[in-house]
Amino acid sequence: ASSLSLSTTAEAILTNIEHLVPSDFVEVKAWDETTQGLVPFRMEGLPGTVRSLQREKASVFGEYAQYLVSNRKELFIADTRTSDGEKYDPLNHSVPPMGSYIGIPLIAYGQLVGSLEVGVVPVKGFSDGDLHILQLVSGQTAVALRNAGLYEAQQRWNSQLFGLTNL
Repeated sequence: ASSLSLSTTAEAILTNIEHLVPSDFVEVKAWDETTQGLVPFRMEGLPGTVRSLQREKASVFGEYAQYLVSNRKELFIADTRTSDGEKYDPLNHSVPPMGSYIGIPLIAYGQLVGSLEVGVVPVKGFSDGDLHILQLVSGQTAVALRNAGLYEAQQRWNSQLFGLTNL
């Protein structure tokens, strides 16, 4: 709440989620109205070192976010490496290189504003407790992301109006 910029909000969300649920991969995605898609953010660098927020073009989680967007409910996969008895194919880029995954759609005031996704390399690396923690913070996370998006849209609008007044 100290800053309403989208990047600062995304960084705060990621940093705090890493403290709550130990994971190898963490992304928060913001819904972009212009592209009608999710924009992924993640922290670059190892925990404990100087890290920076990165706005990415592609998600490390592959196509799992499609499920979150279309179904608007969480997705908990204890073992991503097996699917209908088949072994995980590391060459298949649509499947992320992790053992366990949790994805939560972020919904504020009835609207999808983004998603929160975490993954770990070990199979069955997450528990039901991890899912419950993410569910508990998802409402606050969604509102923070929505407010940051509204703030940035208002800043763009103000900038356009200021440009017009200078003409």
